[in-house]
Amino acid sequence: MDAQGGDEYVVERFTLDAENYKQVLEVVKAAYLANDPEEGGTISFSEEAFNIFFGSPSIPRDYFIRVVHKPTGEVVGFEGANPRAFHVNGRTYKTGVPGMLAVHPRHRRKNLAFRIGVTMLKMGKALGYEGGFGLFEPEAHGIDTSAALVRETGIQCKEIITITKFIVRVFDVKKMSQVVRTKWYEKLALGLLQGVPRNKNPRVRKFRPEDAGRMYDLLEDHRVRNQASFIREREDFTWFLNQPGVNCVVHDGPDGLVDGFIIAWRFDLAGFGKAHPFGWLDMVHIYRLSTGEAADLCNLLAQTSKELGWVGLQSPFVPYFDPVPLKKARFIFYPKKLILNFYPFVDVPLPDKISSIYFDWR
Repeated sequence: MDAQGGDEYVVERFTLDAENYKQVLEVVKAAYLANDPEEGGTISFSEEAFNIFFGSPSIPRDYFIRVVHKPTGEVVGFEGANPRAFHVNGRTYKTGVPGMLAVHPRHRRKNLAFRIGVTMLKMGKALGYEGGFGLFEPEAHGIDTSAALVRETGIQCKEIITITKFIVRVFDVKKMSQVVRTKWYEKLALGLLQGVPRNKNPRVRKFRPEDAGRMYDLLEDHRVRNQASFIREREDFTWFLNQPGVNCVVHDGPDGLVDGFIIAWRFDLAGFGKAHPFGWLDMVHIYRLSTGEAADLCNLLAQTSKELGWVGLQSPFVPYFDPVPLKKARFIFYPKKLILNFYPFVDVPLPDKISSIYFDWR
């Protein structure tokens, strides 16, 4: 267990296990629920969603960082990491993507998020990783944080891509408005689009466990069709597909084999003392489908998500798939920025400009 401290906090690497699982989850819940309380629309992670991020048997159990408040012994900060194979310019690099950075609201403004980031980067480098990634919101001083990490660690940073749009599909505007402050004209626009047409395409259907192998083979399309991509291990991908809270729909080709799919997983959208289930649009594979076939697949995802009681679907729009079928299926694209930065620990030649990149969100 590696640690750094010297004041009333210790920032340390630890092993996530059954004993500390609940404690860490409570920190994550408290941290995310405290974000943007005046506007609502915060993410609340249930144990189910936390498990989707970090429960996979393919993830090492000791690639986690926590902050311990020494006077009380309480865990007040957390971040986990997911190993990823990063494919770019015909080569594959061993990299990691941090997830669920959280500092308890009572312990903010103590520079703890920055210290977690430094510890995470140093841990990855010491473990033989070739680079790490970070996602930043510009309005949350993400650029300043990234620059400070570079100054502290000496590890250089390259902006991989700036996401400029988010996607949303709402099935129940009234419930969404209970947890997100929504203007009247936004309610009107979303209300006009909230209906979900019934599926009439016999070649789109719900996922079955026996589909997993074929679907994993299709992930190769992400590597071939994009300048850069993150591809998970087969065991991890199969595990994920079969978890509670995951909704997956597939399209069968003329030969009866799956040739397209979309996956979402459940989280809770919270605000103003209430929470409603929402879906995070996580993986889209529609390269081999026509626009109409892909729109039918999107509509079935909406239908099955609504049947699960989800209020809607959302995600940042990563430019690796054609957005037209989603627009035909009544998904709305709205402006919001998110920056993906890369911190190489070795020499990693990157294209001057990356316009298409595949990665999922968990």
